[in-house]
Amino acid sequence: MKNLFPLLLIVMPAGAVAAPEPDFSVRETREAVYDFARCVAKRNHDRAAKVVLEDVGNAEILRRYNRLVSGECLLKATPHTSGTVELRLAGDQFRYALADALVAVDLADVPPRDLTLVAPLKHREINASDYEAPAGKKISRREAEELADAKIEALGYFYLSRFGECVVRTDAVAAKALLMAEPTSPEEDVAFTALGPLLGNCVEAGQQFKASKAMLRGTIAVNYYRLAMAPLVPAPGMNQ
Repeated sequence: MKNLFPLLLIVMPAGAVAAPEPDFSVRETREAVYDFARCVAKRNHDRAAKVVLEDVGNAEILRRYNRLVSGECLLKATPHTSGTVELRLAGDQFRYALADALVAVDLADVPPRDLTLVAPLKHREINASDYEAPAGKKISRREAEELADAKIEALGYFYLSRFGECVVRTDAVAAKALLMAEPTSPEEDVAFTALGPLLGNCVEAGQQFKASKAMLRGTIAVNYYRLAMAPLVPAPGMNQ
């Protein structure tokens, strides 16, 4: 039987080996991921929102929310592609894409809220045991190095998540302007330039990381959506 969807979307579980270099340009990849996520958010809105709002990990996404890994939406996002294409989304990149789409679908016409009335978000902690050899099992030097690299990557996403919350809280209007711009567009460049002065202020003391535009936009999208949907905390003096 002919394969109706000769495209592979791979959401990589924690600790997975990094993907090989893509065949598509950065621009083409970002545009395809954006179109794919918009399709998923419209077809499976509630599941997509739950994954973002509850900060669901990749292993659980693959186990409980596999309908979001839609070959049909990927096919729609890459209509001019022939043969097999692998789209690998590691770390928080799948949630980044979903959050970006959900902001466009749910919040385009909603002004940024007063975030002083929103409690700090919880960010998924790193479980050190996930990056250690099982008790009593010897692993090779290469495997140990891969685990160490995976732990560093996971910590990077953790700090990037907190960084994103800081950016949104510092200037929600500028954050939304970024998310309303199409990826790779001149408008996105303008929005990143406007955000530039405050990005450095949100890097935690003693931490440093390298992040692409897609990752910066993604963590801002996740945190913008979570903060926009979070319950409000009564101001001091208000009746509970």
